[in-house]
Amino acid sequence: NFGKDIWMIGIAISLLMLSQAAIGFANAFRIIKKANRKD
Repeated sequence: NFGKDIWMIGIAISLLMLSQAAIGFANAFRIIKKANRKD
């Protein structure tokens, strides 16, 4: 049962990291769009 808990924590951390990466990518994309609009 303890191994299952570690597995669940691992998945939770992975999802958190993925969501953080997605937010960072969205912010970068928004900045690039703004930079392109200045043309």
